[in-house]
Amino acid sequence: MTNLHRAGIEGTSKACWPEDYPDGGLNNCWNNSLDGLLDPLYKKPRSIWWAFKLYADMSGSIIQVTPQNDLLAIDGIASYNSSRKEAYILLGRYLRREGCEKNVIAVIDSIPEEIQKNKKIRVLIRKIPDTKKELLEKPVDFSNEVLVIKDNRLKIMLPDMDSEDVFSIILSLPE
Repeated sequence: MTNLHRAGIEGTSKACWPEDYPDGGLNNCWNNSLDGLLDPLYKKPRSIWWAFKLYADMSGSIIQVTPQNDLLAIDGIASYNSSRKEAYILLGRYLRREGCEKNVIAVIDSIPEEIQKNKKIRVLIRKIPDTKKELLEKPVDFSNEVLVIKDNRLKIMLPDMDSEDVFSIILSLPE
């Protein structure tokens, strides 16, 4: 998704494919599974459905995300909604190289003043583990806490980030 935004592409499509099941293959193009985002038999969400859902929930202006280390193979997309006073960030790992750190520190710069209070900000973090074809009832709530912004930067630990995992981060005004 990030490369589509960077390239200025306004529309795209998603591929579908046959899936192996014990009673025979199912082609998820024609079975109301949203091309495999849902399990074709039970019509329940997989992890990829949640990634698309959280992407669809983003609103406001797109904010540039700049990966700092190609070795980590992490990229993302972010948006800021000034009327809701919330920033949305999706970070995903598209590859995990041997010996690459699993615990990732995301550094967020230039946090809008209107979602800070006394250099503090509410941070909601959810993890969408890559479950492949298995169902995922909902993203895993990782944390929902108020953190301190230091030197106009916020450092957030994203633990155990494997290949194809996605983290959702929502920044908002602390209560």
